[in-house]
Amino acid sequence: VGDTESRTTPDSYGIYFETDGYTFFHGNTYNSSDPDNFKIEMADNMQFSNIQLPNNSVVFTRVSGDFYSYDPDFSSITLTNTTNNESKTLEFNRYGVIRSNN
Repeated sequence: VGDTESRTTPDSYGIYFETDGYTFFHGNTYNSSDPDNFKIEMADNMQFSNIQLPNNSVVFTRVSGDFYSYDPDFSSITLTNTTNNESKTLEFNRYGVIRSNN
């Protein structure tokens, strides 16, 4: 809704997914060298796969919070527990909310 996090202007915020974790970032695209990124590493037995998101990211637009460049056919990710091979595919709606987990 316009948070600046000490920047001079409001920005979009996103989550970038990799196999071993995810990173919170600001802006419309993920920049791996941005020192303001905040990476979360998952437990060794958990991993993401089949990342069907634009640029492996969910980006929330400034003010509206909608999923930037939302495409319902390109809006899912699979989370797998490698210990028991249980997996869930998470599908996002245009607001970035998980709409189903199969």
